[in-house]
Amino acid sequence: MKSVWLGLFYLLLATAYTAALDDENDPVGDGKIIPIDASSFAFKDADFALGTSQVSWYQAELLCASIKFTLASILTAADITTVDEWLQKQSIYPLLTQPIWTSGSNLAYSPLYSWHGTGDFITLDNFSGKRPSGTKQMCIGLNARNNLWTAHSCSDKRYFLCQKRVC
Repeated sequence: MKSVWLGLFYLLLATAYTAALDDENDPVGDGKIIPIDASSFAFKDADFALGTSQVSWYQAELLCASIKFTLASILTAADITTVDEWLQKQSIYPLLTQPIWTSGSNLAYSPLYSWHGTGDFITLDNFSGKRPSGTKQMCIGLNARNNLWTAHSCSDKRYFLCQKRVC
């Protein structure tokens, strides 16, 4: 009888392990796997790439990394101008009515926000309204129409802006 219980225990362990592996391959838990290839980017040059799929922040970072980029970090007012000028040149610009993902989040040091792409804390105050506070994990979207940032659930689906990695 003891061996039956031991067998059942191992069977449950194996089932739990398999379920955990499935969760690793689908970190968002929505059952959708986004293919990682160049077709995810319609607009790419040496400095920036604009993702044409609406994906979570986590998926966006993965897609950027697949082309040796990272989600964009906007450290200064000059960076805001550079990004704005680049986005306005893209034919998809009229469709960018919702915020697009940047590398900003409070995932590492909640409630402090930092740029995931550079590791810098966000010191520029460019939030639409008051800077978000609290410990809820949020990621930063850039409103392409007014260049202001807003905080959103990282699992929201959005277009995203990648930037060439600075080594």
